[in-house]
Amino acid sequence: MARLFGAVTVLTGGRVLTGAEAGAVAPFVLWSDTLAGLACMAAGAGLRTGRRWAAGLSVAILLASRGGRPAPLRRATLT
Repeated sequence: MARLFGAVTVLTGGRVLTGAEAGAVAPFVLWSDTLAGLACMAAGAGLRTGRRWAAGLSVAILLASRGGRPAPLRRATLT
């Protein structure tokens, strides 16, 4: 799933970067999303092949996407 998400992110970001599609974009967001897509593809490939660095890269992506804050743990409730 991470590889698919990364590929779609790189594809859409690459289309804007190459001028194929453009609109109102923030360059920082465009570049950071494209680089994050590449990182997701690398992490997915690394996890698939059992590379030790892939888990660390996955955690780094998680923390970067959350602004450095880990997700809060919540107790599940049944309704």
